[in-house]
Amino acid sequence: MDNAFDLNAVVVFVRIVESGSLSAAARSMKMPKTTVSKRLASLEESLGVALIARTTRKLSVTEAGRAYFAHCQESLRLLEQARAEVTAARSHPSGHLKITAPVDIAHTLLPRVIHAFVGRHPGVRVEVLVANRLVDLVGEGVDLAIRAGPMRDSGMVGRKLIELTANVYASHAYLRRCKAPLQPKDLSSVEFIGYGGANGPFHMVKGRSSVKVDVNPTLVVDDFETIKELVVLGTGAGWLPDFVAKTAGASIVPAVRGWRAKSVGQVHFLYAKQRHPSANVKAFIDVAMEVVPLFLKGELAMPGGDERNLG
Repeated sequence: MDNAFDLNAVVVFVRIVESGSLSAAARSMKMPKTTVSKRLASLEESLGVALIARTTRKLSVTEAGRAYFAHCQESLRLLEQARAEVTAARSHPSGHLKITAPVDIAHTLLPRVIHAFVGRHPGVRVEVLVANRLVDLVGEGVDLAIRAGPMRDSGMVGRKLIELTANVYASHAYLRRCKAPLQPKDLSSVEFIGYGGANGPFHMVKGRSSVKVDVNPTLVVDDFETIKELVVLGTGAGWLPDFVAKTAGASIVPAVRGWRAKSVGQVHFLYAKQRHPSANVKAFIDVAMEVVPLFLKGELAMPGGDERNLG
């Protein structure tokens, strides 16, 4: 007796019993009658019992065949149900979605995307892991990551969310104290709030013009949200990603009119390589690709205002 399990042979056996003959089973499965007969014989050989008694005139199911048929028919029904459920899950967002993002993105872009996503897909339970560390997506069961900077993991699929643009921002009150308008060279003498260790020269651009700017930070902070709040308070001018500065609304503006900092990279979605990304991942990315550009254009109001309904 062969212990190998051939599911195709089981399907053939069930179809023979349901249709009443090898010929009818062959027609319904669109395969030669000889193939049907061979698969039945192979199944009987692997089981070591006769499932169907065949004569020149009729076909009858043996006692062992009837018992085996009952089990197989139910098992195939459950397999078909499982296939239908998996297909539906791939087509329609449902279940659980775990996302990770660094602090600055989680405090700015992510809540707006999640707000729109859960409005459209209330059946999905969203879990968010906020962390500046490099999260192991597979090891920690994370479906989707949002990361700024270059893509380093070749085992992941990446899709660009936005270009990472930035500028030097200041409050209206601070600019009045500086007797604006400022020029790029003036940034070397203002109270400058630097970010972490990235306080070397950076480039300001205006059309095709580019100027290297040296700054002398009077404050150094390793968190963009804190820099933003200090800029709002008028403590000084600070370099901020545009998506962070947008959350301050009209309370801060570019410090040098007409100029902006040179783009510094991109923000990507990352998810594990697989043939078919889940419906949850696809739906979340689709919502983000709609919501984030609107927010950056100023077409998505601040919380508490008349925010455009994207739910």
